[in-house]
Amino acid sequence: MKSNANRGLNFSFLLYLFLGLSSAKGQQLDFEKYYFGNLDLENYDVIKTSDNGFLMTGNTFGFLNDYFLMKMNEFGDTLWVKFAPAGGFSSGKTIKELSNGNYAVLCTEFNARLWLVIYDSTGNILSSNRFTGNGDLYITNISESNGNLFLLGQDRSSLGTYLIKTDLAGDSMNCHIDTTFLISNHNNSVCFDGRNFVVAGTSIDSSVTYPSIEKFDTSGNVVWKVDYPQYSGSTGSELIRYSDGYVFKVVTLSPGANILRIDSGGSIIWDTPISYLSSSVLSPGNSRILVIEDVVDLYWYDSTGTFMQRQTFPLTLPNVSDEYVVNSFVDNQQIFVSGTVQTWQTRIHSSGFLVQLTDTSLVSSNDLQRNYNNYVYPTMCTSGEQIYFHVVDKFSKQSKYTIYSSLGKVISEGVISISDSYSEPTIKIPASITDGLYFLKIFLNSSNYTFRLIVQ
Repeated sequence: MKSNANRGLNFSFLLYLFLGLSSAKGQQLDFEKYYFGNLDLENYDVIKTSDNGFLMTGNTFGFLNDYFLMKMNEFGDTLWVKFAPAGGFSSGKTIKELSNGNYAVLCTEFNARLWLVIYDSTGNILSSNRFTGNGDLYITNISESNGNLFLLGQDRSSLGTYLIKTDLAGDSMNCHIDTTFLISNHNNSVCFDGRNFVVAGTSIDSSVTYPSIEKFDTSGNVVWKVDYPQYSGSTGSELIRYSDGYVFKVVTLSPGANILRIDSGGSIIWDTPISYLSSSVLSPGNSRILVIEDVVDLYWYDSTGTFMQRQTFPLTLPNVSDEYVVNSFVDNQQIFVSGTVQTWQTRIHSSGFLVQLTDTSLVSSNDLQRNYNNYVYPTMCTSGEQIYFHVVDKFSKQSKYTIYSSLGKVISEGVISISDSYSEPTIKIPASITDGLYFLKIFLNSSNYTFRLIVQ
């Protein structure tokens, strides 16, 4: 088992770009939105919808003290907001867009019941159903297959995992509970292939707890289970499908966490220590691993678990005193981070937020063999600025470059400037280049490398 604790500058790239002494940037901030600034709001889940918009759910206090469902457009602007149709001190936990275009919202109520509400795409309620278990039910995930919904979560009184099966209208058909395994309540804890669930969670063995992964079918029959007692006292938090296996995040009782790379059978390939205040996602290309921390720190790891780079995007909302990330995910070339910020000294001033970043990483995979330790990143710059390179191997003095417009027109080309074989080579961006997106191709040692170059 490999352990990587190096959040330093031990990069294993063949080549990377940077501006001056700063790290190369691979993401740009598209928008930053806040919601319900005058209420105490807790944002629990955000998803991307098929119309390129978003759905958000959570809980509001004050005059409403109930769940909300909010629809936003592709820019994060609010289109409509729906609140609970009747009081019940409910809190929206998980949402899903169904195959028929409707939206499912799962809530937990003060009296320990689950509440499943189905909306159409314009926000009209189509049905609502409540479920009562043996104790305090907490929903984690909604999955859909063959005309059925599968609701997974915790029964916290009996300390176990439940699986409820319904039709698309939310009518209950059967229920399964496993009292030895407590599923994580994180939205990124369930992988589902239409027939089987592979879920992250925690096993309860007398007074000892440790992370576990369990695979079971849609009837609740366990296919296999893998325990990790070497992380005794830790809990299983997230599980993300990665290549032919998974990335598994475990959290310790003291502040700290690890991400584990495991194969399809649950065996550990490597582990890497990270901060526990984080949400782990994959890059849009499913090659790198991204750990997102609050407001908003991005930590990139390669497929061996080795730290690559850190980026920070401070939130701009004034008077922010506290914040936390509740969900993050990728879609196409976008990275989405959502959570809640406390905007003043008391909880009644809080706001849900949604941040969209565009991943501006390598765009031409034909020019670069994307091996596990061989990545190239783009950069942002201004016209007339110098772009510096660092290379692990010897750099040829005859290396050339070409800058293309977004339409493929050659804008500039030349030989990369270098004083000796091991000095830092540079390219000067012509002062005549206007703001926009360009492509920079480098010809180095019989290989070609293509970057997205953003001039601003």
